[in-house]
Amino acid sequence: MKSSESNVKPLKNVMALRRWEKILEENGPEKIRVYFRLGLDTGMQPAILQQLKWTDLKTEEQGEQLRQTAIYFEVPSRVEWHKPFRKIYLPPDSIKVLDELRRHNPNDIYIFQTRSRHALKNPRPLTIQRITLELKQAAINCGIISPADPFGVITLRKSFGYHHIVHGNWTVHEMMRYLEQRSLKITSQYLDLPVGVPLGCTPRNRGQKIKTGN
Repeated sequence: MKSSESNVKPLKNVMALRRWEKILEENGPEKIRVYFRLGLDTGMQPAILQQLKWTDLKTEEQGEQLRQTAIYFEVPSRVEWHKPFRKIYLPPDSIKVLDELRRHNPNDIYIFQTRSRHALKNPRPLTIQRITLELKQAAINCGIISPADPFGVITLRKSFGYHHIVHGNWTVHEMMRYLEQRSLKITSQYLDLPVGVPLGCTPRNRGQKIKTGN
């Protein structure tokens, strides 16, 4: 893990995440709002999320009796040598903002394509630096961090993992596999998890209380 990333912690307060989302909805550029939504909904690696193309978006039919269409991103896998790609399924909120973004940018190649004049002939996505700047400024403006606080786009990935374990029904083992990490210890440290989270391979009882210190 990069040292700069290790200093960045998840946002553990749900209300802080909602304030961040609200100020982005009110004042943030559309592509930054969509990046925020997808990052928080999927926990994708920032570099993979940044480089997504519209052609990476796929659909598949699911169910035997009640058929429904699932929408997912096909992204590179880092650990499954026999499966070079993995599917990241999207929840309704992510699908909604993507639909609106595509309607506003029907000819884009990249989902987060820059409008820089330097990229007119050679389309490319917004830089991680630009995305980080926009997200951090919104977080500062709504008072959930200070300018000196460690921050990066990895905040979204870590917040995704933290809340799915502490407030959801994922175990550390399940999250470790989803994030494509190598050990329970690495995942626990990466997400700055409290003592007492379930480590095993099966979902925990949702009624079980975890002490978060918040």
